[in-house]
Amino acid sequence: LCHLGHARVMVFFDIVARFLRHVGYDVTFVRNVTDIDDKIIKRSQETGETAEELARRMEEEMARDAKSLGCASPDFEPRVSESIEEITSMVETL
Repeated sequence: LCHLGHARVMVFFDIVARFLRHVGYDVTFVRNVTDIDDKIIKRSQETGETAEELARRMEEEMARDAKSLGCASPDFEPRVSESIEEITSMVETL
């Protein structure tokens, strides 16, 4: 079960996307998934899962929570772990 802060963000951006579509905007709704960070690595070591297994399990739980809140699925949901090269390039540019 997601915490209230995650639920608030999911509901807020779902409402914004729906409103913008309602008033005629062409919206591409993208929600990133942070599936690798220090907390995930630490927790995976505690649970005996790989970081990827834990992240995928939590991602599935988040999707269930979003659905139970009535949120629409995003058009795209990129994972940090699948975008490392792009992220590194952007950071180097900064």
